[in-house]
Amino acid sequence: MAAKLVDIATQANVSPAIVSRVLNNKPGVWASEETRQRILDVARELRYRPSAAGRALVTGRTMQIGVSASDHDWVHGRGGRMLQMRGLIDAAAENNYSILVVPSPGQHAQQQQFEEWVEGGKCDGFCVFAEQCDPDIYDYFREQSFRYMVIGNANNAIIPQVDHDNYHYIYDAVEWLANQGHQRVAFVLPASMNEALPPHVQVMQRAFRDAQETLYGRYDSSLLLRSSSDEDAILSFLKTASPSAVILYGNARTIRWRTLFMKHGIKTPEDVTLLAHLDMSGLYDVERAYLAEGLAFQVYDPRLIGWTAGNTLIQWIQGTEPAAAPLLIPSQKPDWWIHPLCVAPEYL
Repeated sequence: MAAKLVDIATQANVSPAIVSRVLNNKPGVWASEETRQRILDVARELRYRPSAAGRALVTGRTMQIGVSASDHDWVHGRGGRMLQMRGLIDAAAENNYSILVVPSPGQHAQQQQFEEWVEGGKCDGFCVFAEQCDPDIYDYFREQSFRYMVIGNANNAIIPQVDHDNYHYIYDAVEWLANQGHQRVAFVLPASMNEALPPHVQVMQRAFRDAQETLYGRYDSSLLLRSSSDEDAILSFLKTASPSAVILYGNARTIRWRTLFMKHGIKTPEDVTLLAHLDMSGLYDVERAYLAEGLAFQVYDPRLIGWTAGNTLIQWIQGTEPAAAPLLIPSQKPDWWIHPLCVAPEYL
């Protein structure tokens, strides 16, 4: 049978109220250091585990963060999303929090999914992915004075959010290639012709334009290509734009271009340099496909996004307001990737 507060109080020869306050670290509790230690020792000996409901009554907190499963990348098991979740889990564990997953069969969150959890006091805050939510969900959180943190670009600077510094990732990539002597640097925009540009892709496009104007004196729109899997379209772009270097975003796009280069005898970096912007799981996919040789890489760790979002949310729950502007994970300068995946930079 699980130990109760009264069991600890009896064995430690103190009142249950003192035991509750000591175990919940309540301020203003009169108890000597000897008494505190005795209570803690007895609790450990009896393997006491507080109930979430009881702890919430005492502290006003459930020590739980909610995450909605309504997410396209999560549903499809995308490696980057899994790493973001790993970082969030680590942040929760470091702060003695748990992660609760709100189940949903869909890929886009609806407000009613959150109402029971928010209004029922089942968690202290929510982490949501930018791709999950419409602005009315953020409005609902604010109306309820509920703590939440967005992972990704929410396209609104007043919304608490943590994102990659996509602007500097692209700007730094162009700058690095320019420093290698490349005069015609192209960027394959990660959006198809018929797709509206997501907020983070709009940021990348602006960064590419600014880098071109700053580093080369003008913006050449012919060096910007909308993503396409059509082989003829890619070959036509290479012929007409004549780039000496191409920036690619994501592992699928990188694998597609690298495979096409091999098929048509285009050598990298001798003929065209390919600089791939990947997360750690994407790098693993490219290496596993034996396509990494000759590529340049700009690799980032998505765990840092989840870890930062979780820590920031918990600090907010505990009384520290997050910064008004989006929290951006800094860019790392791109370089030739010569190290094995196991020594990729850690986020802690």
